[in-house]
Amino acid sequence: MFGNWLFRQMYWWQAGRFIRDADVRREFVPLLYQQFDATPSVRPAFFRLNEDLLPMVQSRTQMIPKLKEFRRPVRIIFGDADPSLNSGVALTFHEFLPGSELFLIPGARHFVQLDEPEQVARLILAMPGPESTAA
Repeated sequence: MFGNWLFRQMYWWQAGRFIRDADVRREFVPLLYQQFDATPSVRPAFFRLNEDLLPMVQSRTQMIPKLKEFRRPVRIIFGDADPSLNSGVALTFHEFLPGSELFLIPGARHFVQLDEPEQVARLILAMPGPESTAA
């Protein structure tokens, strides 16, 4: 009855709230949705990812001690206004990776690279190389 209209509305609502700036949201959400509507489509992979998410997270908790041993440079860059992967999740990752650096970008949401592209680029480009950390 509704065709893809209902799905498009739900997608716009969900993905759209991940992007802070309305102009960027108007530009990028339709581009992201095209990947769902195209042939071949990423839609089946997206649904499988969501279907497997909780069992996968539960099965991966046994790997947390290995994360604590990881000694390569890691920068965790999150938006502090992300409605899904919030600052608590970022802090947990930071605790799991003791040598990591945590950057919470004020006002940025889930697509932090779209909300604050210059700041994210600076943080990535200033990332220390693996030679700066003893293996």
